Amino acid sequence: MGDVRIKLHVWFANGHDAGGLDVRVDEVGGSSYQVGKTGADGKIDAFVRARRRRHAFGHDFEDPFDHPTLNIHLSDQAGHAINTPDVQTFVLPPWFDPPPPADGPTDPVLTAGSPSALADAAIRPLVEPNAPGYIFLVRKDGTEWVNATRGFARAPLPGISARAMTNDTIINLASMSKPITATAVVAMIDDWTAIRDAVAAIGTPGAPTQHIQVVRQRLISQSRLDVDVPQVLAPLFASRPLAAQFLPLLPASVSAAVRNALRLLANDITTFVSPVPATPPGYAGLLRRVLQGVAVPAFAAPFLPLIQAGLRSGTTPGAGVNLISIANLLTHNTTLKRNDPSDLNPALHTAAEIASVGKSEPAGGLASFDYWGFVSLLVREPGGTAGQQYHNNNYTVLTTVVEACTETTFDNYVTRRLFSDPRFNCIRRRVVDPNREAFYHRGTPPNWSGGVRLADYSNWPGNGGFYATANQLTDWLHALYTREVVTGLAQNAPLISAAGFASLFGVNAFFSLGIGTRFGPAAALNRFQHNGGTSVGGGDVNGNLAIIDSPSHTIYTAFFVANGTILADPPFEAAVASLPWT
Repeated sequence: MGDVRIKLHVWFANGHDAGGLDVRVDEVGGSSYQVGKTGADGKIDAFVRARRRRHAFGHDFEDPFDHPTLNIHLSDQAGHAINTPDVQTFVLPPWFDPPPPADGPTDPVLTAGSPSALADAAIRPLVEPNAPGYIFLVRKDGTEWVNATRGFARAPLPGISARAMTNDTIINLASMSKPITATAVVAMIDDWTAIRDAVAAIGTPGAPTQHIQVVRQRLISQSRLDVDVPQVLAPLFASRPLAAQFLPLLPASVSAAVRNALRLLANDITTFVSPVPATPPGYAGLLRRVLQGVAVPAFAAPFLPLIQAGLRSGTTPGAGVNLISIANLLTHNTTLKRNDPSDLNPALHTAAEIASVGKSEPAGGLASFDYWGFVSLLVREPGGTAGQQYHNNNYTVLTTVVEACTETTFDNYVTRRLFSDPRFNCIRRRVVDPNREAFYHRGTPPNWSGGVRLADYSNWPGNGGFYATANQLTDWLHALYTREVVTGLAQNAPLISAAGFASLFGVNAFFSLGIGTRFGPAAALNRFQHNGGTSVGGGDVNGNLAIIDSPSHTIYTAFFVANGTILADPPFEAAVASLPWT
């Protein structure tokens, strides 16, 4: 049977291993034993005492009834002490968190009087006890300013190795994804406008061109056609199908030399282009609309004509749906109240129709939803404009607007258009590195439940489901708001144009549902904010993101998210109120 031993892993509340603690074992109804200290990894595997032995029938043997009840006493040099039953893992209360080392703090939360300490003091009392960990990160003009992140991304549970919450943990954004979708819509209008203007300038002096080589390969010979192509049409030379598709649509302003080169690529399988030009995200769909004379839609224009061709055959919109504009969807000023298939009006749809647009969210798997089918049913119901009524389906509809106009998937367009810079390679509709993924919990320590993964949302509408790290998200928010040049686009440029910025952050404030200013911090000129949360499969997550512009135009980008809670607004607002914004 062996000796009486304990095996324990101890964690600080901030998610770090609790090393150097004195460990005493008290045997209920018996003696106490000093068994040593926890190691640097927070673990101890220690001998307590030998099992008692009995003598009978001329033999010594271990007492089969010697199974003592043990209590473990943990203490540190600061005088903190706590008892726990004999368990495999134990999370200490926050007052055990270690002080900064003598040579200076390594954790900004521990620096007395710092913004991080102020935020942490405001957050902690308001975070629900069922939240094993949370992130609070603020950048000031692009540089980390407040870091009050602590606790667990994965609580220590049977079969689950604990992971500390860090600013590089990949975590679900839930409805905090909506500002990304709004940015994608604005970026699409930017792209459409730029293509329209470039096509209109074809043939005019100074219009940009790109040198293209069309090479015709024979068995033992090669011929080459060099031509300067209007830059807006250069991507048509990226593939034979694209060349063939757009050849009949070329405007009269395109020169004969360019037409002949494109015709050669389209019709002769022995030809190829060197080097192959890049194709911007959503290029084919937007160029097609420009060449067909479809006007760039204003935000005040109705959304329905943009998606009509993609709806199910025979879809007849309900009364008033034709009056809903893109801006109405962006700011939730619609009466389209159905959030998912279960909400659809059974009086207007057959059971088979509703069943045909069911959704699936397998934990850790690929989420699926026929959102085009859902929108086809949704727009059959009466709709119109109204005061702000927040509903996910407004952004589901915007997903179809982006897909219809760009002729690519929402996921492809958003990823390539907004997150092509390598700095943002974790902001995706899926978890790019499962080893860095948070698990989601309920319950209270040390008896958390949950520990579930959420679904990957690649095949899901734009109302929620992006994943990101705090570091990358706050960096992206800063790049977006300051119109910093980013890499990965066809030409290094800001994510949005000046006109796009005015749409996202001007009077319409599409980035934050039409709300551009909020109470506090008192010094803020504007505070663009969005919250989000979800509760799935035994786990919860909720948070806020914000861009705060001070009178001195110091730009702050903030992100808070709590793992295991769906009430994240109070701690976020308390942290905002506590900080010395300038």
